[in-house]
Amino acid sequence: MHIRRGDFQFTPVKIPAEEWYENTKDIWLPKEILYIATDERDKSWFEPLAKHHELRFLDDYWDFAGLGDLDPNYMGMIETVVASRGRAFAGTWFSTFTGYINRMRGYHGIGAKTSWYSFLPQKTIVHKWEYPYGNYFSHEFPIGWVGIDGNVVVEHGREYAHPKVS
Repeated sequence: MHIRRGDFQFTPVKIPAEEWYENTKDIWLPKEILYIATDERDKSWFEPLAKHHELRFLDDYWDFAGLGDLDPNYMGMIETVVASRGRAFAGTWFSTFTGYINRMRGYHGIGAKTSWYSFLPQKTIVHKWEYPYGNYFSHEFPIGWVGIDGNVVVEHGREYAHPKVS
């Protein structure tokens, strides 16, 4: 899960924790551990989510993984890798960080129908095939990862194995 807070300029998608829970509760398994990539430093902000799930943050692994020995500029990259490997993912609409996590999931071969946005009007937008349009930065488009290895042909949203690749 990626929850963007901080100085995020798109205030309609900067929603309270209670709304994050309500908008994404159908995605998670009961009592599932949720990893949260976030710029929110106040952990009490996440209490509405913590009532239903065990939460994990990068800070929880700081000593165990020896993260203090790394260049602080690597932390964002580490978070994208960790967040991209979950069973399911929910992120912040208009966040390029969320967009990159979704693209990484695609590179890993994880289907787009396992990613959502917390912003209800766009919650399932990555579930349908669309060619890039409009605000390219607002979200990722599956054309950015589907078929990049040449083993899949994409035609109007349908994917099928390339006939010359076994």
